[in-house]
Amino acid sequence: MKNIVLTAKKFSLLLCLCGCLTAQAEPVKFGENLQWEIVNDTLRITSPKTDSVAKMTPFDSGYAPWADDSLSIKAIELPSNLTTIAVSAFESCKALQEVTIPANVTNIYMWAFRKCANLKKVTCLPATPPELATDVFAYCHNELVLCVPSVGTYKSNGWELYEDKLSTCSETPTDIELPMTNAAATKIIESNQLIIIRNNEKYDVAGKKL
Repeated sequence: MKNIVLTAKKFSLLLCLCGCLTAQAEPVKFGENLQWEIVNDTLRITSPKTDSVAKMTPFDSGYAPWADDSLSIKAIELPSNLTTIAVSAFESCKALQEVTIPANVTNIYMWAFRKCANLKKVTCLPATPPELATDVFAYCHNELVLCVPSVGTYKSNGWELYEDKLSTCSETPTDIELPMTNAAATKIIESNQLIIIRNNEKYDVAGKKL
C-alpha cells in the first residue's frame, strides 16, 4: 500500500513538471517599451505602453533574442507605436513570407530582413519612407514586392535601391484606424498615392487626415 501511495505522489509530481514545461512563457522585455514572445510560429512583438514610443535598440549580443527560433518563425506582428527596427532584427527568418511595417517606423537598420529567403511581400504603412540602411532586404525572395503608399515618394531614403520592387498598395491595410469605422471606405489612386475616402474625408494609408 505504501508503494502505491509513493507512486501516486510521483505521478502527480510528473504531471506538474510536464505542465510547467508546456506552459506558455511570459513575454520577454527588450529595447525600449517592447516585449516579445513566440506563439504558434508567430513572433509577437508588443508594447506595454501603447501611448509611448517603442524602439528596438541594438542587441547586446549582436543577435536578436529570438534568433535561435528564426527558422521556425512564419509570421511577425509589430506594434503600431514602433519607430525603429534594429540591425539583423529578423535576419534568416526563412519561413517568413510577408510582413507589415507599422506607420510610425522611421528607421530600418541594416540586415533587418537579410536572408529571409521566402519573403515575398512587405507592406509599408509610413507615408514618409523610413531611412533604409544597407542590405535590409538582401537575399530575400526574387519575387519580393515592397507595397508602399506612393512609389514616387518611396524613391528616396535608401528605397531607390529597390525601385524595381516598389508597388503602390492596392488594398487598405487592416490595422489602419479611421473615425466612424462602420462607414464604408473608398480607395482611390491620386497623384500615384493610395487615398482612402470615408465620410467625404481623405486619409493616407497611415490613417492621417489629408
